[in-house]
Amino acid sequence: MIFVVFEPLQKKLARFRAANREARWQMVIRALWYFSLYRPAVALATLLRPVVEPLLRRLRPHPRLRFGLLRHDRIGHLALNTELLLRRQRREGRSSKERVVLLSKGPPANYQLLQMITRRITVRRSEALADALRVALCNSPVWADLPMYTNEYPEWNNLDTELAFTAEEEQRGHALLASMGIEPGSPFVCFHARDARYLETVQKDQAGGWRYHDYRDCQIENYLPSANFLAAQGIVAIRMGHLVQSTLPNPRSARIIDYANDCRSDFGDVYLPARCKFFLGNTAGLCLLPSVFKRPCAAANSIGHIPLLESDLFIVKKLWHIADRRFLRFGEVIELGADEWLRSERYAHAGLEVVENTADEILDLTKEINDRIDGVWVANEEDEEMQRRYRALFPPGHRCYGFPCRIGAAFLRQHRALL
Repeated sequence: MIFVVFEPLQKKLARFRAANREARWQMVIRALWYFSLYRPAVALATLLRPVVEPLLRRLRPHPRLRFGLLRHDRIGHLALNTELLLRRQRREGRSSKERVVLLSKGPPANYQLLQMITRRITVRRSEALADALRVALCNSPVWADLPMYTNEYPEWNNLDTELAFTAEEEQRGHALLASMGIEPGSPFVCFHARDARYLETVQKDQAGGWRYHDYRDCQIENYLPSANFLAAQGIVAIRMGHLVQSTLPNPRSARIIDYANDCRSDFGDVYLPARCKFFLGNTAGLCLLPSVFKRPCAAANSIGHIPLLESDLFIVKKLWHIADRRFLRFGEVIELGADEWLRSERYAHAGLEVVENTADEILDLTKEINDRIDGVWVANEEDEEMQRRYRALFPPGHRCYGFPCRIGAAFLRQHRALL
């Protein structure tokens, strides 16, 4: 029992012994800050909460000054949670009546996004202040929550985008496209496959690691036939990502650009999804960024998430029942709740294997969304009937009930037995 209690301390001491002199000084300074400022601030906020909260409840329902916690460490949350707050403020007429101060506990996942956010709302970085105010003010009229459940379909489809580029940033974006050989007005598509390297590198101190998210990963190789198809259509395909596991193979078309390895930047990570013809992605936070700027998304390998915009398309990962040697039907997945499981081990314990989409399935998805955007897609009654049957699988109260986009037509035709 003593070993269990002190195991975290033992790990910290081992890391201290293995560190160099500079790293040791940083660890000492961090410990001094933690015990001299952070812990006292949170303790004081906890102590004062019984006094502060009743006073706050007597304030008018929407006090002029409010505080909230910026979701800073993941690009999807940094963009969508904040954009959703801004859209709701404007919809409810609160933009000019209140001032919200967002508190950040660390460096942002993307500095370009943070710069765009700070043009619209005040952001202050202080881990101690953020935790102290959250303890003292949460559930009070002065605390502004920033939830985002990826099913706020009316806000994403019916309200205008709040984050915006300046004229200078637009010029910078044009220069970035020109550096990749993309002429002004020429179409380009972003594509991305989620892998484990970013979290394992940037957020490697996560307790227990990130392997529990492996069920969301997929292979970039299965996206390459779609990139080749787009290139053959005269559309530049840009491989996105920050710290990816592999480079794209050579030789490849000049219209396929490995931006993730060749010229990636915080600015490009925001500008390219905001200006692409469409984004070919998956469940990574980066693939939600186009929705902020109302760009269509073709989401392959979806699991637990359906895209936000009416113009989006998606196909899902299938679940293979190992003992029964068959794929679960779509309705079985939803009834089981497996479409909302958040950990890889849950699938393993249930005897299920998560099967990512094939290159052919992703290529069919790519062709369909490209044709829909160009206005040349022709649907038939059988396709529409299967769409209706798939939507009907989600009961009222389900997080994805009433989603506005469509599942890929060819995917449903191929897997009609699962419907």
